[in-house]
Amino acid sequence: MASRSFEPIELLGLYTETPLHCGAESGTGFVDMPIQRERHSGFPMIPGSTIKGVLRDDGDWGTDAQRDYFFGADEKRGAGTATAGRPGAVSFGDAFLVAFPVRSSKFPFVWVTCPLVLERTYRALGRPWPNPTGTLSEGEAWGGGEEEDVLLEELHVTARKDEQTILAPLIDLLPSGSDFDYTRNCFRTRLYAISDADFGTIVETGTEIVTRIRIDDETGTTTGKSGQMFNEEIVPRDALFVTVLRELSNSSPKFPAHNIPPVIRLGGHETIGRGVTWVSHTKTGNGVRS
Repeated sequence: MASRSFEPIELLGLYTETPLHCGAESGTGFVDMPIQRERHSGFPMIPGSTIKGVLRDDGDWGTDAQRDYFFGADEKRGAGTATAGRPGAVSFGDAFLVAFPVRSSKFPFVWVTCPLVLERTYRALGRPWPNPTGTLSEGEAWGGGEEEDVLLEELHVTARKDEQTILAPLIDLLPSGSDFDYTRNCFRTRLYAISDADFGTIVETGTEIVTRIRIDDETGTTTGKSGQMFNEEIVPRDALFVTVLRELSNSSPKFPAHNIPPVIRLGGHETIGRGVTWVSHTKTGNGVRS
């Protein structure tokens, strides 16, 4: 049985207000700057180290000693203190993708998920997976407001609404408040669960590839010593991720998660508006173990 030294305390929903680029080390093919993806599934993800670093710098955690207690301090950062060289009392997991925005024939865009992701989310929420009747084959979908044929990017699916209640818990992971009333209402009828295979294809091909240029100061063009063209991959705005926040069971003081800013910035390219992200809080049950 897994160690229970760290206990899940809540989920952080991460909803992208602007395109997101958490970069991988190197690209393959024509993509020079790819995004981070899970190695085994290929789904976009946000590293826990990125989330931890941003929150350490942006949140209000009290004194320097309290910040070091929650987030940890290496020998250099915590030199001369009791926290030097000690790991933090809080664990930030990698954020996994929950709902991905795609173009649609019915609306400007809809969100898609899949049974694999839904089961992950239910497990993170500590809720029992409802084991829906039947399975999703390629070209089929759950959700939406009614039974209909829908075009998602270039994928044609036939949606049926009898499984829509399975998707309902995902709404709680969106930001709350009047700023998101319309988005939350749209989410109820514009969220589709498609097959795992179709979802894998969508999140592979539905990310945007942006061509950018660097101008050489001497030539004023992309030629020269410092000029070049390069391709950057980004996760589109309106994507929903979730990370599990855990804390040592005997931690004292307790981590003040309510001090996490409602809007943070993740990933690279801050000066061109990338990575502005809304944070929501949802309590977990007893499902996720450390």
